[in-house]
Amino acid sequence: MKYSCLVLDHDDTVVNSTATVHYPCFVEYMGKHFPQIRYTLEEYFVKNFDPGVYTLFHDIIGMTDEEMQREQTYWFDYVQHHVPKVFDGIREILWDYRRSGGRLCVVSHSFSENILRDYRENDLPAPDMVFGWEVPREKRKPQPDALYEIMSHFDLKPEELLVLDDLSQSVANQTAKTVAGTVANQVKGAALSQVASQMSSLTDGLTELTSGLAQLNEGAGTLTEGTSTLADGSNTLAEGMNKFDQEGIEKIANYINGDVKDLTSRLEALKKLSEEYKTFTKINDGDKGSVKFIMITDSLKKENYTQNTQSNEN
Repeated sequence: MKYSCLVLDHDDTVVNSTATVHYPCFVEYMGKHFPQIRYTLEEYFVKNFDPGVYTLFHDIIGMTDEEMQREQTYWFDYVQHHVPKVFDGIREILWDYRRSGGRLCVVSHSFSENILRDYRENDLPAPDMVFGWEVPREKRKPQPDALYEIMSHFDLKPEELLVLDDLSQSVANQTAKTVAGTVANQVKGAALSQVASQMSSLTDGLTELTSGLAQLNEGAGTLTEGTSTLADGSNTLAEGMNKFDQEGIEKIANYINGDVKDLTSRLEALKKLSEEYKTFTKINDGDKGSVKFIMITDSLKKENYTQNTQSNEN
């Protein structure tokens, strides 16, 4: 459905009220209280259309606020006993629209109770919302307040409303511009609010990022200190390994390559000599002999014993 809400004027839009109710009431009242005022039905139609009923009574006819109140009371009593008829075809249109899921609202210069009565008497679908003459003058049509309330109540956009009224083109255009401008400002305000919210989130994110960078900077300092300590430790380890090589490994290698190696060579020579040398004197042919060479070294135990003995004697 293109238009989900139909906003209707009442008099002379849905019901033929001006010709059958309001004009006869007007003629009757003027004859009693303002006999100098005479309008034909066509002239009365034109004045109601532009500039409107309030300006007609107050500015053109010259009624005071008190006189307008008395005329309104007279008119209100008159319409209680005169029900206008619906225009041909309107009943079917409104029922088809309602059955299709559309909403019906009425914005009029008639009183709400009379509007609801006319809908009941003419077998029309009951309106969802009604804004009548009882609305404060500063919010009464052609002011767009009723349209704002309808859109807010049903959560509608301006393009979802179809307004049918007999307002003058200039008044209708001004009302449409006012509604469009107000809605545009509301949308703009909502958009700015959303942008402000997103900017706030961005600010929070930048704050967190700054804090994270500060922590990263501190961590980098700690890493630098740790790297320096590791370097110092590596240098100390290198110095220790160098000392171990010079004072330990090299001495062991020298000992092995020197004294130990010389001793090993001697033992190998004695072993070979003992295998080749069979006797110190002479043996018979066919007999086998063997010679053992004994290498005598200083005894560590003897040295230790001698040292201990000397110590005890002293």
